[in-house]
Amino acid sequence: GLQVVNRVGLEDYVAGTLGREMYTHWERETLRAQAVVTRTYALHQRARRARKPFDVRAGTADQVYGGV
Repeated sequence: GLQVVNRVGLEDYVAGTLGREMYTHWERETLRAQAVVTRTYALHQRARRARKPFDVRAGTADQVYGGV
């Protein structure tokens, strides 16, 4: 089947994920902490899936990514 891969930089991925994973009106430090978690998770998945054509999936199986 067809598999579409959206190639984005890490910071763009974080920006496209943060508002989908938590409420954007929460405290700034809470959002910063989530950004650290998002980066860490994405980098871990990239290492784990090194032989796959993708690093993370866009849905709830990984982190909800809504695009940039």
